[in-house]
Amino acid sequence: MIRTRNLEYVQFQGVGALSSIIQGWTRDKDSHSAVLDRERGGRDQLIEQWPHEGGIKSWMDYNEFGPYGGHTIGTPWAIWSLEVPAEAYDFIMGRYRESAEIKRPYDWVGIRDFGFRGGGDPDKTFCSEEMCTAMRDWMLNQGHTEWENIKPVAVHPGYWRNLLIAMGARKTQEGLI
Repeated sequence: MIRTRNLEYVQFQGVGALSSIIQGWTRDKDSHSAVLDRERGGRDQLIEQWPHEGGIKSWMDYNEFGPYGGHTIGTPWAIWSLEVPAEAYDFIMGRYRESAEIKRPYDWVGIRDFGFRGGGDPDKTFCSEEMCTAMRDWMLNQGHTEWENIKPVAVHPGYWRNLLIAMGARKTQEGLI
């Protein structure tokens, strides 16, 4: 029997100015993607590409999930749970944790490139690109060649949610910050 685990992705429908720009540009209600890490320090934390230093700089990092994590009060969110083999969980979460540890820089140009299907800086990522890249690498390593057609630099938060649904993810919780 294959041992499985659940990857838990959090999709935000931001209410701030940058979220509104992303929502308008992508024509989707979701403006931000993160993954929930329930194993770090005994409390739920997000791994996400997130602004720091007053929004001047941004990098992949750990963040509190809730009103103290910097998300605007009143922001809707939903957790999408995807059951995967334990080896997939370890590989994918390992990649997210590595990006958080090295503080991979944010790709501000990448947001502009949603509509152009690519571009940006290969050493930087934006939120949903980071989420998609680790999953795509795992799927390609497992021989799922259909993932060759998915370009992480073109995967905006709503597109990422749709990929999760196509893979069988279930919405398990939703609320407001």
